[in-house]
Amino acid sequence: MHDGKLIQLWAHRGGESFLVALEPASGKELWRTPYPSGNNCSTPLVVRVGDEEQLVIAGYQTSGFDPDTGKLLWSVGRPDAGGNTTMASPVALGELVFVPGQRPRAGSGQLRALIVTGGGEPVEELWSIRSDDNIPSPLAYDERLFFLKGDSAQLTVWNAATGEVEYGPERLAGVDEAWASPVLAGGRLYVIGRAGTVAVLALAPEISVLARNELPDAFDASPAVAGDELFLRGKRQLWCVAEPSSR
Repeated sequence: MHDGKLIQLWAHRGGESFLVALEPASGKELWRTPYPSGNNCSTPLVVRVGDEEQLVIAGYQTSGFDPDTGKLLWSVGRPDAGGNTTMASPVALGELVFVPGQRPRAGSGQLRALIVTGGGEPVEELWSIRSDDNIPSPLAYDERLFFLKGDSAQLTVWNAATGEVEYGPERLAGVDEAWASPVLAGGRLYVIGRAGTVAVLALAPEISVLARNELPDAFDASPAVAGDELFLRGKRQLWCVAEPSSR
């Protein structure tokens, strides 16, 4: 949702692929822009660049669009990578956008830090790191980039400006595999494993594991934070974690 428009990416291996903006109340199509074919499950990201806004779509070809008209502003990378699926979504710290690594059928992709420029000018690459494709989206916070490798639940923290490793890669005990993206709440980092283990990490004065909690469910969806409550959608139940009521 952005500026009264519901913006949806419809990208898959077969048939027409496109980016579309809809009027939420009626479903009326406001604009539609063709998009390269190939599975893409990432969520569009709106980035403010000076006085303008851009819609960034991550993938083998990362692109920026005008969210008001759908006009393509810039693209980097290849439009197609042999049909592999893009899962993780981009994140940003101001005009610095982090694009999760995508891997073609052979070889490895790159986790890239891109500086988005205005006026339709090409983006600038600040740094890149060799990284395989990933399911969890990274988390950008306090000049750091938190990256969770999905198939092994290894946490790595990079300096956002330089790409230098500040922590890890560290395998979080008890979290064997994680598809959910890490979330931040109350100054703590929450990482939930597919088998129901939730690791709680402190970020200051240093990154450290504070607790590991077990929930009797299986989790693939990312946690959602609303006020003082943490919502977790399991395969059997919806969970809400919060401080005990004073009533």
